[in-house]
Amino acid sequence: MGTLGFSAPTGEDPYGPTSNTASLGTGFWTGFAELLFVKTYDPVVLFYGAGYRHYFARDYLGSNMALGEQINYNFGAGFAVNDSITLSTVFLGSYETEMRVDGVGVP
Repeated sequence: MGTLGFSAPTGEDPYGPTSNTASLGTGFWTGFAELLFVKTYDPVVLFYGAGYRHYFARDYLGSNMALGEQINYNFGAGFAVNDSITLSTVFLGSYETEMRVDGVGVP
């Protein structure tokens, strides 16, 4: 299965000097793509996948901010106990590159 999508910076600016509300996102436009593979061995289902997320740079207080690129992965299994109950587990992880402000890496 494949997924393509994007997210928009909604709500108040989470980086603004007058922001006093919880941020509901990153404050950046993002685009992402993911692939998920599923294999069944009834009553067991195995799945694994990987994806990539790009955060588009934005200007903030006179500086150009760019969050790091994100590469994520997942794998797991599900077990159908009966028609109504499934036990499952998943392992999730990601690697992110360095954030940059005005082209300079931020540790």
